[in-house]
Amino acid sequence: MITNNARKQSSLRYKQKKETLKKIDVIRNEIKKEIEKGFDFADIEIGNLYTGLSTIVSPLIRIIYNFSERDQIKARSFAQLEVLLKCANECKGDNIDNIIEKYLDDYLFFDETYIRSQQSHPKFPHLKRLILNSFKNRLEVIITLLHGKGNDYNELVRSILSKEEAESLLGNDLEQVGKVLKFIEDESDILNIPLIARKDILKMLRISYKYAKERFHMRINEIYAV
Repeated sequence: MITNNARKQSSLRYKQKKETLKKIDVIRNEIKKEIEKGFDFADIEIGNLYTGLSTIVSPLIRIIYNFSERDQIKARSFAQLEVLLKCANECKGDNIDNIIEKYLDDYLFFDETYIRSQQSHPKFPHLKRLILNSFKNRLEVIITLLHGKGNDYNELVRSILSKEEAESLLGNDLEQVGKVLKFIEDESDILNIPLIARKDILKMLRISYKYAKERFHMRINEIYAV
């Protein structure tokens, strides 16, 4: 026989699960929106970067990006986001390392830097550690936000983090991305990218990273402009 207390506990768990899924949707929509903005920015900048330049290099990179890679890169970005959200939903606070170990292969499978790097390179293990650190940091951010309350992303962030805390926690992701970018700039031969295009692609990544930092500070100011 089901007791009233058991019914209440079951109802509470259902309510908590429903609230968590709602917050996951809010986080998903925000990150996907920012990914889309990043791709829109890249589309414009790639056009600007190669206007009037070499008729050899320019078409190569634009063909690689616009026709054979753009949609695949975006799809992998969205798929990696789903891995992160799944991890956050399963994480129970003190088992984050176990969750990371469980889903690391899935995360790496969709990681653009990882799949475009030569695993035989002597410094590949260091790159993998940098990507792992980024995975852990991103997961910690989402787990933190799932403890917040609100009907939209801005409310969710404000409810759980002060502006300074948000700048620190969310800014750590940019810091980790910066470390990965600096590494592949210094060890560019680790990339499985045509040599003729490598320098220009790294330049585009650096421009995109600058945009990401500017966009981050803009969003922080928007979130706390109340």
